[in-house]
Amino acid sequence: MPARKPYRACATFTITVHGASYRASFSKELALLLDIVKERNSISAAAEVAGLAYSSAWHMVNSTEKALGCRLVERSKGSKSRLSRSGLRLLKLWHEIDDECQALATLRLEEKLQESSGRAWRKDRDNASNNVSKASKVDKVQPIKD
Repeated sequence: MPARKPYRACATFTITVHGASYRASFSKELALLLDIVKERNSISAAAEVAGLAYSSAWHMVNSTEKALGCRLVERSKGSKSRLSRSGLRLLKLWHEIDDECQALATLRLEEKLQESSGRAWRKDRDNASNNVSKASKVDKVQPIKD
C-alpha cells in the first residue's frame, strides 16, 4: 500500500486596521509585496513580481501606513525603497501569525479527517456486522408447490 500523503490546510486571514479616517487591510498580498520590497529594495520591482500595477502597490502601502500611523516603506530618490523598522516588525509579525494559522489549520484538518475516517470505519464495521448477522439467519424454506 502506498504511503499516505500528508495533508496541509491553507488558512487565509486579513488584518484590518482602522485609522482615524482610513481603513486598510494587511493581507497576504501586502505581505508578499513587502517581502519583495525587502528583497529587491524597489516597490516598482515588487509590484511587477507580485503582478500589481505600480499605482496599486503604492496605494496598498500608503493606505496601510495612514491607517497605522507609521511608515512601512522608506522612500529614497530614484527607484530605491526599503522597509522601515516598523515595516520589518509588522512583516515579521504577519509571518509568525500566518505560520501559526497554517499549523493550526493543518492540525484541525488532520483531527477532522481522523475523526471522520474513524466514523466511516465504525459505520463500515457495523454494516458488515449487520450483513453477517442477516446472512447467518436461515429463513424457513417454503416447499415448492407444483
